[in-house]
Amino acid sequence: MKRVLLVIGTVAVGIACTRIPPVRILPSHINSIYIVTFENRSYEPGIEEKLTKMTQEEFLLDGRLDVSVRPNADAILAGKIQKFNVLSGRFSTDDFPLSSEIEVVADVSLYDPSDRKREKPLMTWENIDARYSYVSDARRIIQKSTEDAYEEALRSLARQIVFAVITQRPTKIAPGVLTVSGPAPPGTPQRIPGTKTLDTRFLDTVTTTTELVPETEPAKGKK
Repeated sequence: MKRVLLVIGTVAVGIACTRIPPVRILPSHINSIYIVTFENRSYEPGIEEKLTKMTQEEFLLDGRLDVSVRPNADAILAGKIQKFNVLSGRFSTDDFPLSSEIEVVADVSLYDPSDRKREKPLMTWENIDARYSYVSDARRIIQKSTEDAYEEALRSLARQIVFAVITQRPTKIAPGVLTVSGPAPPGTPQRIPGTKTLDTRFLDTVTTTTELVPETEPAKGKK
């Protein structure tokens, strides 16, 4: 009996602690995108094509949006690499950098396919950033090559772009564009149809409660 109760308790704790995945906030009609080559405004040449390819790959891996050819796409994604900085970290006693950090920042926007000149973005996410630290001391066995470090930093930024576009509220939104699709985001209780209670299953906590909504009594008429 104790063993059965222990198993039930373990399962219950596991269910309660399961985190709800980030909710998609894109309009429901956007199911496929076409990704144009990123614009590179940084001082590091040649990274725009790599980031474009990695972003396509990360969207495909995520699976919630299809990467399509332009004629079949529901929206066009265009991005700008704003920064690509390599910062030195710890130094050895002879002032040789032991580690370095790469900071890369980009802005991305979604456009309607009919907007050929991309003049009116539907949604824009600004300052999407990624940082990647690595051992840059060439005298060490575990040292990572500069080329590999650049690849890792761009790959990390591509993942952040996918996460932002699908689940994060844009920095700028055209009027009337954004409607939340899917279930309510965590922390937003919704009224259960046909009842006076709130559904709190999506609250970001380990417990589930039902909160009563006070009912206002109608005003009584004067005698």
